[in-house]
This record gives sequence, structure tokens and C-alpha cells, in this order.
Amino acid sequence: TFGADKYTDNGWQQVKNGRSRYLDALLRHLFKVFMGEETDKESGLPHLAHVCWNALAILELTVHEKQIILPKDDILK
Repeated sequence: TFGADKYTDNGWQQVKNGRSRYLDALLRHLFKVFMGEETDKESGLPHLAHVCWNALAILELTVHEKQIILPKDDILK
């Protein structure tokens, strides 16, 4: 995958100011979508895939940082 080739294993979890930086990246990719550009020129992946990944990275960092317990039973129903 693109990210695995470009970055270190689980390095995304160690990014300084990660939530802020991932939000910036999410917004940049979302802006490209709104401007009519579907595919990221660097990765060849859809900008929306980058939007989704950055949103999930922000969620994971938030859950880990705040030690939020997500209700596992509700997810599977």
C-alpha cells in the first residue's frame, strides 16, 4: 500500500501534533474533491480515501489519548 511504502510501521501514531496535522491533511484532500479533483496525483488513490484514512487516524488518536472506551457490543449489532 502507498502509506506502508512511504512511512514507517505505525509511525503515524508518533507524529507530533498528529490530530492537528491529520485534520489539515483531511481538509486538503476534501478541498481537492470539492474542486473536482478525484485522484491524488502523488499516490494515485482517491482523495476521499485519504479523507477517510485521516478521519480514522484522528479518531484513533483521540480514543487513545482520552482513553475512551467504545461500546463493542453496539458496534456488532
